[in-house]
Amino acid sequence: MKNWAILGTILTVLLMVIAMSPSEKAAPSKPVKVELTAEEKQKAAEEQRKREILKAGEEKQRQEFLQAEKARHDDLINNGVYIDYQIEKIRDNAYKLTAKTNLPSGMKLNVTLTNYYLLRRERGIGDEEMDITIPEHAQINREVKAIAFEKSENVTLVSGEFSAVFSGDRLKSGEYELIILSLVNSLQPATVQSAIGAHGENLFGQGVVTKSGDNQIQLEEIIYLQ
Repeated sequence: MKNWAILGTILTVLLMVIAMSPSEKAAPSKPVKVELTAEEKQKAAEEQRKREILKAGEEKQRQEFLQAEKARHDDLINNGVYIDYQIEKIRDNAYKLTAKTNLPSGMKLNVTLTNYYLLRRERGIGDEEMDITIPEHAQINREVKAIAFEKSENVTLVSGEFSAVFSGDRLKSGEYELIILSLVNSLQPATVQSAIGAHGENLFGQGVVTKSGDNQIQLEEIIYLQ
């Protein structure tokens, strides 16, 4: 009997809730509108203005970048590849290469500075003649590797420029080979492939070679470090 009484009470309450008019039901709370002071309004307006100026500046920089990129691309198409570089000594046993080019931003290159091949040639073994299965060649190769300098840096072009720093105890004044190679075209970013062509068909001029049907960058020059 007690359970029936409790159940009856619950049913009575439910019927009362259902019978309530919409106005009697709890109304949802409304957000409280906070009125800003004049000083707060001025500060908010200043912050908004700063954001607008920053956005305008970013858009201006973007447009300038696109214009410069287009100018470099037009030069590449009309005149071919150019890579102007210089190497300066920044401290003992350390040199910095800086370069400007009309190759597209985002293009990936590998830059190597070495005197290994020069030292080997001085000992009478050319690039095509080297065969380490020959005892004499193997000995010369070990001797050269013990004193030669060779270092490679991977770089990505930004706004027609790239740089690399080379350092090491073996890096002294004298003759070196500077080798600049591009990553194979299929592994370049999509924007770079669009600029140079899927097979590098837009590449010609300084340092351009053809390998397996693709035009790539392979610049090799002898330089002298002071």
